Amino acid sequence: MSDVQVTTNIQMGNVAIGGTITQSNDALTVDDGSPLPAGTAGTLTTRTTDTTGVVTLAAGHGLVSTDVVDVYFAAGVHFGSTVTMSGDLATLAGGSGVVLPAQDDAVVVTKRVELNLDFVGDDMTVIAASANKRCHLEFLTSGDANITDQELLANAAWMWMTGQGVANPFATVACDKIQASCGDPTNAATLKYGVLFDNTP
Repeated sequence: MSDVQVTTNIQMGNVAIGGTITQSNDALTVDDGSPLPAGTAGTLTTRTTDTTGVVTLAAGHGLVSTDVVDVYFAAGVHFGSTVTMSGDLATLAGGSGVVLPAQDDAVVVTKRVELNLDFVGDDMTVIAASANKRCHLEFLTSGDANITDQELLANAAWMWMTGQGVANPFATVACDKIQASCGDPTNAATLKYGVLFDNTP
């Protein structure tokens, strides 16, 4: 049996609000620091549609045609785009999430990293993640169908826990992997995550 403790501390003026909840289950999967490479800064020099356009990237990006990338900008993340490369020009196609920003806006383009994470959604009671840089996580089935996705702000934890009145985003499906990326153009990110679940056959 494994335990997870969730502690909340909120300071509102001179009022402190907080508490600790303990959840128990028979299986716990944790990753204490998956490295996610930094992205590459660029400019959306051509915007054709909400999901297609051309980014002019800084040199040394390392991207090649057919890479799948996430595109970061001020308003959010457009994730899962496929690139076709010509030198430092990345032609974007497809993807989901927030639509591409206005033409000439600054962006960061990052190739995604696949991380293993196996659990059945209905058996999960706690899931949490955090990173020291802005990141994006897409949770997928074994057939690469999207289950849910989450943007992580730097040093801000995200979590879901049963019994708190919020529907389970993984209900009825089995998670097989995460596609993750870092939105910082200068520094790599360290991602931490964990899942508490019932692993009884």
